[in-house]
Parts: sequence; C-alpha cells; structure tokens
Amino acid sequence: MSLLDMYLAKEIVGKLQGARKVVEQSVEESIDDLLQSDTIPRRGEGDDSFDRWLGNWVECVEKQGEGPARLILGWEPESLDEACQILREGAASWSESTGKDMVEFAKEYSPVVDMEDGSRMEFDWWFDFAKMLPRCRSKYIPIG
Repeated sequence: MSLLDMYLAKEIVGKLQGARKVVEQSVEESIDDLLQSDTIPRRGEGDDSFDRWLGNWVECVEKQGEGPARLILGWEPESLDEACQILREGAASWSESTGKDMVEFAKEYSPVVDMEDGSRMEFDWWFDFAKMLPRCRSKYIPIG
C-alpha cells in the first residue's frame, strides 16, 4: 500500500467518525426533545382555553434546559399595550386551565414577541414578565 493510499484511508475513516458523532448527537437531541415534549402543551391541542390561546397566538414553544420554556408569539402586535394584553390573556387562560396563580405562568414561560415596528419584547428574568400580570404587583411588591 502506498503512502497516498494510507493517507486517503485515514481521511475516509476520519470523515466517517465525524459523521458518526453528528448522527449520535442528533439522536440524543431528538430523544431529549421527545422527553421534554410530554411536559409542554402543544399548540392548539385540547379544548381548554389555554390550548385555544396557544393555537391562536403562539408560533412555537421551545424548552431548553432548566429554565422557563420560550413562548414565541406568531403575531406581531402594533404596540406594547397590545402585546401585554395578549400575554395577560394567555396567563389568565393558563391560570384558569391549571388552577395555578398567574405568577406561576411567568415562571413556566418566557415570552418572545416580535413587534410590528421591528423591536422585540423578551424577558431576562421571570419577575420582569410577572410584574405586568394582574395580581402580581400586590403579591410581590410592598405597597405603601
């Protein structure tokens, strides 16, 4: 076997090993996605008010790691007030469907809203989102 043949053989083996790693990684990621998908409501499935809200307003729900799931709206509101109203309706319908307080919605979901003017509403911390929900202000911020 010549040096060129040995070089080509090593290159081919290296490429095959790289391809194998990519496939293994994809399979592991797919398994993780499947395991997490059981805990995230799917868009528009079911017949409660939150499922209908998801079907009407949400493009996708992305769960990555331990933090809240990213709730990506598929609608571009004209104003911040309109975006807040849509999110409040979602939190209220989630609260109604689960029996949990709306503040818990902010701990489970982190909304991402692209506005009509090209800006983006996104929250770094659950409490920043929770402050705009009804009843949160009086529960977490001392008044007076």
